[in-house]
Amino acid sequence: MGCARSRPLATNAAAASWNCSSTPSKRNVGMRWLKSKVRSVLGITLRASGGHGIQGQTHPPLSRAGSQTTVTRPTLQTGLPDPSPVDGSFYNFSRGRFVCNEKNEMAQRYVHYDTEELATVAASALGSPACVRMEKYPDGMYNKAILLTMSDGQQAVAKIPNPNAGQPRLTTASEVATMDFVRNTLGMPTPKVYAWCSNAQETRVGAEYIIMEKVAGVALESVFANMKIEDRFEVTKAISSYQRTWASTSFENYGSLYYTRDLPQGEPLRFTDQNRVRKEDASFSVGPSTARDWNDQGRSSVSFDRGPWNQAERYLKAVGQRELACVKQLSRLPKSPLTLCGPGMYQPTREKKTKAIQCYLDLVDSITPTDEALRRACLWHGDLHAENIFVNPLNPTEVTAIIDWQSTDIAPLFI
Repeated sequence: MGCARSRPLATNAAAASWNCSSTPSKRNVGMRWLKSKVRSVLGITLRASGGHGIQGQTHPPLSRAGSQTTVTRPTLQTGLPDPSPVDGSFYNFSRGRFVCNEKNEMAQRYVHYDTEELATVAASALGSPACVRMEKYPDGMYNKAILLTMSDGQQAVAKIPNPNAGQPRLTTASEVATMDFVRNTLGMPTPKVYAWCSNAQETRVGAEYIIMEKVAGVALESVFANMKIEDRFEVTKAISSYQRTWASTSFENYGSLYYTRDLPQGEPLRFTDQNRVRKEDASFSVGPSTARDWNDQGRSSVSFDRGPWNQAERYLKAVGQRELACVKQLSRLPKSPLTLCGPGMYQPTREKKTKAIQCYLDLVDSITPTDEALRRACLWHGDLHAENIFVNPLNPTEVTAIIDWQSTDIAPLFI
């Protein structure tokens, strides 16, 4: 894995068409309900779509369209004096504050990189003479996003992962390959990648990055409240069609997608498409999972089996072994995204967690569904919400793109 200009991405009618919806991911419905209740009681923002951090104030949504920029910086390529970003606003998390463990939360969202080198890489990838303007979008919980404007008017978005985004190299490499597969194999509207690097040591930028197209349209979040009920229904049907494609495309292994060249022992990708046609693509392969569950709460620093797996039972057993390793090795127990552990309530201990995990591992073979339709290995966007869906502002039932494919994995459909 290293740095690369993206291989040519074919243009197809499906990728260029409009389509969209705000239907939440099957994995997020419960958390969204719970967090909406907490918001109403405490008056705070819970950024489920970007992570598990709690922010003590409300901030504008992360958007790659519009003018929600927080920092503007001309580049040296303009010939102007260097307006050095020594204030750290390009590198720090500047969207809000954290109620708990703020020092550590901020450190996990700090990443330093060379802004001039990033501008140079982007200009080269777009075939432009120079990048003349950089605008930082409001921070996400896992990444920095920067709008880059070229001297000839072209624009691109640079995405730089924070330390908490996941496994170095794997997270970026998988995201790029997944976007390529979804765009060109499944025919869905995702941003085109111009250039990328998954090895911070191999680039003068000093950090992993993805340079991608600035998609047309606006975030569905910004227009949904004013849409007619009929249009909301059309949007829901559109997103359902995407989810139907994901659910009906099955793979031979569980894990995450990569380019075969980025995996030491990568095998050609074998899958069955939505028309039940078996296919093989030597360009892609299934490798270690980059899903949030395998990296959040300190899990990225622990060694355990990250896949790929060829059986649902092995996948589920790996989940148990993962949690067991984290309970034993992490100085602080991983937090459950659902369990409330306040005064007078359940208090987790290493002994309690170890016993519960052992019970789970003893039951895996008995509780795993046997219905092959439920066991299918399916690709699923784990962060599908209205800020990551872009629509035509003149006709918001038409989609321009679905963004943020970071940490997408291939898992059993019943998960």
